[in-house]
Amino acid sequence: MVEPTRVDEIVPGASFGTSTLHLSLHRLIMIAGANRDFALSHSDNEAARQAGAPAAFADVMLCFTLFERLLLQWSGPRGRVKRLGPFKIRDFVTCGQDSVTTGTIIRVDEVEGPDGEPWLEVEGTVEIRQPDGRTPVAGKATMLVPRN
Repeated sequence: MVEPTRVDEIVPGASFGTSTLHLSLHRLIMIAGANRDFALSHSDNEAARQAGAPAAFADVMLCFTLFERLLLQWSGPRGRVKRLGPFKIRDFVTCGQDSVTTGTIIRVDEVEGPDGEPWLEVEGTVEIRQPDGRTPVAGKATMLVPRN
């Protein structure tokens, strides 16, 4: 279990940390089935190659899930994802590689939280990188975290 970030560490320029997930073809097939996304490019390498990708690739829902995973590991169980996006999908998040999700805080404001107490609204950049040097997906995210 990852310890949530301390409030005094929530400052512009600080990292959301990193989260790594190996994207095997088996994992992509299971995720595509769970999402009911039956496009063959998410579960068949040959179909993906015929569509112009080097291998089967993650669907958009999985990319959002990778961002949420990073942010909730960073914030702890009381954190709330307020907004994901906008994102730029520049390339394919392909199977057979470790996808590394990272992010950096760019803005922190004190706001009233859902419980009426002071919370922090934290905006940051997030991205998915692959070992071959590509950053196929990048964008912004906004979190709410308790002040106390």
